[in-house]
Amino acid sequence: MLTPIHTINIGSRIREDMGDIAGLAESINARGLLHPIVIDESGNLIAGHRRLEAHKLLGWEEVETKTISDLTEKEKWLIELEENTKRKALTEFEASKNLMNLAEAAKEVLRDEFLPPGGKKPPEGGRPEKPDSEAKVAERIGVPRQTINEAKQHVAAVEQFPALEVLPKKEAIKTAKDPDKAELYQKAVNEFPILGEAKLPADVVIQGAEKLRSAPPEVAQKTLENIAAEEKRSALHQQLIDEQYKQKRVVDNIIDAAGRMSGAVTEERWLSWIELQTDRIVIDVSASQVQRGIEELQRLHSKMKEALKGPRKVVKGRG
Repeated sequence: MLTPIHTINIGSRIREDMGDIAGLAESINARGLLHPIVIDESGNLIAGHRRLEAHKLLGWEEVETKTISDLTEKEKWLIELEENTKRKALTEFEASKNLMNLAEAAKEVLRDEFLPPGGKKPPEGGRPEKPDSEAKVAERIGVPRQTINEAKQHVAAVEQFPALEVLPKKEAIKTAKDPDKAELYQKAVNEFPILGEAKLPADVVIQGAEKLRSAPPEVAQKTLENIAAEEKRSALHQQLIDEQYKQKRVVDNIIDAAGRMSGAVTEERWLSWIELQTDRIVIDVSASQVQRGIEELQRLHSKMKEALKGPRKVVKGRG
């Protein structure tokens, strides 16, 4: 169902960082909206904030929506948390924190579903005694219990020693289990922040800090400058590589979609689609979207043909 964008109420959201809206808008413009945004019967946004913002960026006035009715506020929050956990590219710590919040939200929903109206406990027999057990929470959100427990340990480790946030999850948990080592790491990062920013292993950071403290001031300063310069070069190089492969994935997705289109528009499907359209505007907008897709595919096809005319150098890279 198409819904006017201005009628959708965004409200307060869990997600603060919208990420690459321009890239998402480009993808939607090229391939259309693969997953409708979710709203309730009052037009309140439940899931799909980034997709909605991408539509606004494109200047579109309507968006494809799916309406879900009779949801409690906790259930709406659970849906949003699930979407953020499964769709957004997060750091390991952000993912752990989001997963922990998701597990807590699922636990509350399970409790509410277990208790009858009025909040009194149900009579004995029939229902399980612990509706919000770890096993049931894991089953509800589709995540293994061990992963949820690791997320809780990860969040607890960073809350106790904030510097551990930059370390990989397993190393952060392991380091926090040795308070003396975690304290040394925290002290090293507080004293020499660049060591933390370089995301070096905990042992390397601790040993490096000891050497810097014992080195002459000018040597220590020069060493820190070299580390900072190398980290900057490494980060820039990684950023360029990530962007290149990100753009490659967009083209790969377009090619995959084109392959799946072969034979997809059968006479039966076409007749079903056209018979269910009651508004000529919808047909007109859909035709424009298809035409834009055809033009993009033709442009891509032309570039591929051009590339085949000359020699291609095959290089090894990330898959």
